[in-house]
Amino acid sequence: MRSGFFNEGDKKTIHGQINGEINFRCDDVFPPSTMTTRSRGTAITVLNSHRMHLVAEGTDGMTTKEVRKFIGQIAEQEREATTGFNAHLIYHGPKLKMLDAGTEVTTKNDFLGEAASSTADTHQFKSDAWEGALIQQELELHLHVRSREEADVQLFPPQITDLVDRVNQSVGLVLGFQPWPAYREVRIDHQVFERWLSPRFDLSSAYLVPVSEAMWMHFREDRENPIHAIVPTIAEGLGRLPKEDCRKLTSLLWHFRSGDSRDLPPSTRLLILCAVLDGLTKLIAGARNPKKAATKKMWERASAKLGFSWDRWTKDVFEVWGKHRHLLAHGWLWLGEELDGQEFFTDHARLGCAFLTFVAAYCGYEGPIMASPFENRIIVIRDIKA
Repeated sequence: MRSGFFNEGDKKTIHGQINGEINFRCDDVFPPSTMTTRSRGTAITVLNSHRMHLVAEGTDGMTTKEVRKFIGQIAEQEREATTGFNAHLIYHGPKLKMLDAGTEVTTKNDFLGEAASSTADTHQFKSDAWEGALIQQELELHLHVRSREEADVQLFPPQITDLVDRVNQSVGLVLGFQPWPAYREVRIDHQVFERWLSPRFDLSSAYLVPVSEAMWMHFREDRENPIHAIVPTIAEGLGRLPKEDCRKLTSLLWHFRSGDSRDLPPSTRLLILCAVLDGLTKLIAGARNPKKAATKKMWERASAKLGFSWDRWTKDVFEVWGKHRHLLAHGWLWLGEELDGQEFFTDHARLGCAFLTFVAAYCGYEGPIMASPFENRIIVIRDIKA
């Protein structure tokens, strides 16, 4: 035991078992402090970890071919072994608003016979190389991603985990929550490549999202509309960005969602929103000196890079941003209290939706997107381009 300050080099790896059955490993445990408790001669030390890895055992460590051989599948029936992947992530708290499929449950009773019930609880999506689904199960939102059998694409393990990371970020962006799963499992050729638990519960959703429930219902039957592919489109778009730019963008998204908390003062929420817009325009424009504030010239460059019309869309957003950003950044923190309620919510929603529009377009999405959650006003990104 030791006390004082710790750094990354002090972290220890702990191995153990749950109920003597499930092996686990924690790689982020700091040495225990001097605080221990004793009960009937037993010393108890509390260790903290943010991620518990569940070690692959038994058939979880086998490839598809090895599993088929293990269960005695005869050669004539054995198909060519696949090297595909599948991933399963569970989020606790978010609500799925985009429903286009469901689950059917059949029950059989010796007296009553069979009865079937169905629930609309699923959203499906796919790209050229992979497909996925979001499934609502009470407070849990399950994300499934898997390779498509017909796709002739070979991905290596680092590419697969990177893809899962990007789909995770895309789901968080579209549904408006911090993409922190409580459970994540990635299998490659059936083998468990990654599997862990994390104490992330009661994830809240922001009111500023690209797609509202009413908006989804409007486009639900239009299967050719780009909104049905918004999750894979943004995930693939993140993959086309340089890794450092993708890292910066996900950091901006984290701050954006954190700044939407109703617990923060109105001025602080506006300040964070103006700041993330400032950083986003610099990122898109490729600013050489990120320490300088985003100027009109920088906004024009970012707008042009995305193909937006300055006069028909970007100019108005820039003016609303400038109206609040300069005062708040120079300490006018009572501005939020001086604004009447309607002006604050109108401007906050407008800037928030503009931020999401910039991000979606930056990732290659050109379909409909929310422009005002209060008026339920929608714009199509393709229509605001020059």
